[in-house]
Amino acid sequence: MVHVGLLVRLEAKPGKEAEMESFLTGGLALAEQEPATTVWFAIRMGPSTFGIFDAFPDDTGRQAHLTGPIAAALMAKAPDLLARPPVIEKVDVLAAGSTAMALTSNPTLFCHRVVLPSAESLVTRKAGGEASDVPGMIENV
Repeated sequence: MVHVGLLVRLEAKPGKEAEMESFLTGGLALAEQEPATTVWFAIRMGPSTFGIFDAFPDDTGRQAHLTGPIAAALMAKAPDLLARPPVIEKVDVLAAGSTAMALTSNPTLFCHRVVLPSAESLVTRKAGGEASDVPGMIENV
């Protein structure tokens, strides 16, 4: 069960949007290696605005993530990729649920729909495969 999380807002420098997207997509493999990172989402909120939302069972897991390889990689790339320093907010998770397995009869296909005030991103990931953006709504999957 998750109790705490991080909401990170990232603004890419002009012309660095594709590189930022690639960097974030590559972060999934690192997140999957962190035992306390229960969920990890890389999201796009606008043409040059990106974000990360991740959740953890407790503050110990969150702190481990903040001092782990993803955070280190982000800080190393920040001067080249980011128009301004990342905005990192510690959040409390009030309620959490997962419907990913209920959305498909194929247990190796997971769907995640992230809805934010300014954007919607649907990402699918096949077990052992790469994440990819998929046009359309979850109802069309």
